[in-house]
Amino acid sequence: GWASEAAARLCSQRESRKQENAVLLEHSNLRKEQGPELWNDLRQQVKAMVDSLNAEYGQPVAVVQGGKSGEFIVRLTADPAKERELKASFAISTAANALNWYTSGHKENSSGKYSLVIQGGKVVFGNEFNAFTVETIATSMLDALVLE
Repeated sequence: GWASEAAARLCSQRESRKQENAVLLEHSNLRKEQGPELWNDLRQQVKAMVDSLNAEYGQPVAVVQGGKSGEFIVRLTADPAKERELKASFAISTAANALNWYTSGHKENSSGKYSLVIQGGKVVFGNEFNAFTVETIATSMLDALVLE
């Protein structure tokens, strides 16, 4: 009868919610485990690219400053009269906008936001459409910095 069908539906719904919650918890744990390492990889990538830029230019024109553990700043000092800056920040607590960056001192400043997305059991930076490598993000950030 109706009561047994309704009870079965409710049990099924409860079971589905339990499974969804287990997946959400697993994803949250993955973000906490892998997110800081991903952020560190990005910082290392930016630092390596800045070091290459300075070597290629023949003198230091950009400097990376650590700031707090969840942020870094890259200052472009090629033109002392017009200092340009890139600031990036990372917060594990906000999976939706875990990585934020913006530039200042430009005619048109740029910015970017990336979430922590789970792909095949690995945490990556992404948005609702794509995942991005740390190399791609570092390149976007530094391209925005060196533009006028």
